[in-house]
Amino acid sequence: MPPAPYLDTATGPLSNNVSLYATTVPLTEGKQVAFVGLPNIERMHIFAAAIS
Repeated sequence: MPPAPYLDTATGPLSNNVSLYATTVPLTEGKQVAFVGLPNIERMHIFAAAIS
């Protein structure tokens, strides 16, 4: 997705480019997810994750 030109905050719009990323990872049939490892990046915000 292309970056959005602004983001909405509690005090109004902020003129920063923001990006949204999504990805899928195929799982081996019959296996269960034991953990999800994420990088240690302070500025990264994860708002949702799903395993199905």
